[in-house]
Amino acid sequence: MTPLPQSSATGSAEAASVDQRRQQRRINRLSLFTATLAIVVGVALPAAARMLNLVKVSDFPLGFYVSAQAAPVLLAALLVAFAARLRRIGRQAQGTGSGPSDDHS
Repeated sequence: MTPLPQSSATGSAEAASVDQRRQQRRINRLSLFTATLAIVVGVALPAAARMLNLVKVSDFPLGFYVSAQAAPVLLAALLVAFAARLRRIGRQAQGTGSGPSDDHS
């Protein structure tokens, strides 16, 4: 018994659903990866400060430097990278690609 042919509307709706699931999986993976890096930068680096204090940088213990300077800067850079990648995923889902745009909002 052969299956009945699907209408093009049903086929395009299924394709859109598959694309939405694929996009959601990409966003979930990106979110998980970013959250893992944020935990490493925000928790593990300051937790290792005591061990890092054995190294001195300009008479400051490296653990202090990492906790006070590097961790917040790395977290901000991670946030910017996450937002840029999320925006690229959204543009690809809309079919506009990842090229430059006139929209600066």
